[in-house]
Amino acid sequence: MHYYTYLFSPETYESFARSDRTLAGVRKRQERTARRLQLGDRLICYVTKVGRWAGVLEVKGPVFEDSTPRFMPSDDPFVIRFKVDTQVWLPIEKCVPIKERIVWDNLSFTMVNTTTPGMSWTAAVRRSLYCLKDEDGRYLEQFLHSQNKDGVDYPLDSNEWRRLIAKPIYRADKTVVVTVPSDTTNDEEAEESIVPLRESHSVQARLAALGETMGFKIWIPKSD
Repeated sequence: MHYYTYLFSPETYESFARSDRTLAGVRKRQERTARRLQLGDRLICYVTKVGRWAGVLEVKGPVFEDSTPRFMPSDDPFVIRFKVDTQVWLPIEKCVPIKERIVWDNLSFTMVNTTTPGMSWTAAVRRSLYCLKDEDGRYLEQFLHSQNKDGVDYPLDSNEWRRLIAKPIYRADKTVVVTVPSDTTNDEEAEESIVPLRESHSVQARLAALGETMGFKIWIPKSD
């Protein structure tokens, strides 16, 4: 059995939470990595943009390809899929911040960050299916089980959370998902970044939504 990270954006976290939580997926470019998964492997769930550990999934079936919208209302990019059993799933207020000392000080890839300049802990949470060391995986699995049973709350501003979730805009010809732009270079799974939402981003998101409803193509600078 191996342990892997499995990343959710705020919007896919909400989508998975509303589902029966029996199916996971990754993008086509991760198919080769996904096909290395074996029954019984554990996926340690992590929510980007807020930097929180969210749950534990167990791989229960072989990898297959399916483009039926599941994680997004349309143009779902997570087409490489496999069955899972949800061992732990935490509501967002109980998801554990990665920099919480009880976690941060006990994982090899974050612990070393405090003693070795130049080491980057973010490699483990940049994309799904990063293979964790067994001791890190076991620690997170056990900790998340205990957090699920009688853990503490880590309050998250509800308005901030809502701003991070994609908003579907319905048009006559299709459904468009509009998200607030983020300061990242990877639109799949970004480095953990907890930055207050800038007002300009909020305005840009509203303009993008308006443009989509009017049928326009939308372009927003990558720097924004």
